[in-house]
Amino acid sequence: MYRFVTSLRSSKDHFSRSGRRCFARVPERATSFSDNEETSVLPVMPRFDYAPPAYTGPKADEIARKRKEFLSPSMFCFYKKPLNIVHGRMQYLFDENGRRYLDGFGGIATVNCGHCHPDVVQAIVNQTVNIQHSTILYLNHAVADFAEALASKMPGDLKVVFFTNSGTEANELAMMISRLYTGCQDIISLRNAYHGNAAGTMGATAMCNWKFNVVQSGVHHTQNPDPYRGAFESDGEKYAKDVEDLIQFGTSGQVAGFIFEAIQGVGGIVELAPNYMPNVYSTIKKAGGLVIADEVQCGFARTGSNFWGFQNHDIVPDIVTMAKGIGNGIPLGAVVTTPEIAKVLTRRNYFNTFGGNPVSTAAGLAVLKVIEREKLQENAHVVGTYLKERLIALKDKHDIIGDVRGRGLLLGVELVTDRELKTPANAQVLEVMDSMKDLGVLVGKGGFYGNVFRITPPLCFNKQDAGAFESDGEKYAKDVEDLIQFGTSGQVAGFIFEAIQGVGGIVELAPNYMPNVYSTIKKAGGLVIADEVQCGFARTGSNFWGFQNHDIVPDIVTMAKGIGNGIPLGAVVTTPEIAKVLTRRNYFNTFGGNPVSTAAGLAVLKVIEREKLQENAHVVGTYLKERLIALKDKHDIIGDVRGRGLLLGVELVTDRELKTPANAQVLEVMDSMKDLGVLVGKGGFYGNVFRITPPLCFNKQDADFLVDAMDYSMSKL
Repeated sequence: MYRFVTSLRSSKDHFSRSGRRCFARVPERATSFSDNEETSVLPVMPRFDYAPPAYTGPKADEIARKRKEFLSPSMFCFYKKPLNIVHGRMQYLFDENGRRYLDGFGGIATVNCGHCHPDVVQAIVNQTVNIQHSTILYLNHAVADFAEALASKMPGDLKVVFFTNSGTEANELAMMISRLYTGCQDIISLRNAYHGNAAGTMGATAMCNWKFNVVQSGVHHTQNPDPYRGAFESDGEKYAKDVEDLIQFGTSGQVAGFIFEAIQGVGGIVELAPNYMPNVYSTIKKAGGLVIADEVQCGFARTGSNFWGFQNHDIVPDIVTMAKGIGNGIPLGAVVTTPEIAKVLTRRNYFNTFGGNPVSTAAGLAVLKVIEREKLQENAHVVGTYLKERLIALKDKHDIIGDVRGRGLLLGVELVTDRELKTPANAQVLEVMDSMKDLGVLVGKGGFYGNVFRITPPLCFNKQDAGAFESDGEKYAKDVEDLIQFGTSGQVAGFIFEAIQGVGGIVELAPNYMPNVYSTIKKAGGLVIADEVQCGFARTGSNFWGFQNHDIVPDIVTMAKGIGNGIPLGAVVTTPEIAKVLTRRNYFNTFGGNPVSTAAGLAVLKVIEREKLQENAHVVGTYLKERLIALKDKHDIIGDVRGRGLLLGVELVTDRELKTPANAQVLEVMDSMKDLGVLVGKGGFYGNVFRITPPLCFNKQDADFLVDAMDYSMSKL
């Protein structure tokens, strides 16, 4: 429902059509801005049926003050006005005000399964209540189970696992292992690489803005095989020759290893040039070295086409390091190697206090299960390919986009002020990031110049989410076809409906009706209006809103009754685009937004959530409906039992075949039930339907009493 509740933005009136009664050619995706030559539109956040609990913690200003006073001054924030993110659910984040954001950064390619994925959370809880931490000096199934599962995802003889707490730790350990195993000290990494921020990994990192002036010996940096900015463009063999030259002229001719990312993350989502890695692999093997694949950002299905990024280069490394996506946000890293190489650590004692922590490894195992069960690798491939195609299409439109690259859901968009000179547009990246944030979309940035958007969302990201990355300058409004041929001009203003008709006698709409009607109305340029006055606010049980039972998202939703629990209050909720029509003139409602009424409304939402009234409506309503259906088998006067949740109807007829309304009998039964202490309503065109719409705190004992009273009263007819 959040997609409807959003602030209005000023723009020219898209709906201006003088002398017309019908809204015509309403765009389905966004609001038109007609100042430019092309029509531009405001992206619409995809539907997401979840509302976070109310946040009562400290506000952004207070947190910023504490952060400035007590935390390292090296810490920095994105955005001119930093976000206070307080809640996450799957691919969405929520700030302190409950505003929803599409997370296109995924905690820096970390939250692969989605924020607070219930299976991962449950695994953490289950393990935590048993034991949070012991030590790997004792046996614990969590670390062993995860190691086994992780080894099963590795090719070749990669099956010995060392657990760490981060990617930096994992890469430090991998570099140490390679030096111990080969007896050499020299390690080669790529320019523009980032492998961590400890002394050893800082040496392997090759960007000055991530390196401090500390001892970082024994690491050599070779040319980066960057197809966009590199000296040899996409000629991987020429870049590989530079590695061979470096070994011959910069080392003893023997090396400890070569460390690489299949796609550089911090470096700006740089894919290595084709044919580079097979040639480098051969060169490193001849020099006696080990090949280390840093899968901290590429791994765990993110590239889509394979589970590991290195698999896209047709090699099997000697050591693989990983972190980030391994635990879906839980501090966890790992090094995986062969049994032969792993033996080098038996020369001395090697220990990591929190490496293999049972809570962390339980989360890791849950991550693997979720990726497989929910087919997140396949999703990353399909949605990532779709998103990349859309971004490439944007490049054709916006000269500021110099390059679009990456694989799966590890994508980069590099901005330049001059395509020929490739002048970095780092200032513009910040501007666009802030604008996208205001629209509800979060992305990261990276690259040596800070001019590359890093798009690394959770792997549950879908095609509708991908559409939100399209610029607010993109044109989506399409002419609609004239399908409504008789009775109108071919264009309509709208279609209004109740998901379950209340006064009309608790009539549920036939299956597949609304999706087809919705499509027809959209083609005729109209708006779909859901009247939730009786269906809304959890009454139907299965969903918070009645229209959700029909798998559509209307353009306008109206509500009253349950919104204030009896306090006079109603509301109309729509999109910013549609809401702008009321700016043509003054619109005012004296008591609309009355503080007493709205305070009651807020309390209602809190009670529904806290007391789980939607769940109760579903459970008790299902039970009550079953009992009423059983009553129908006993009393021929009951023609139909229908409805959903605690919005139920019982229609009385004197003849089931002819469906003759028994309206007089309804009054008799109502009076008898009242004498027994049970009150129900009536409705329907003929007045022959009992309307059973109790408070949502109604329980099974209440349901039994109501059915028994109805049974007794009908027996007296």
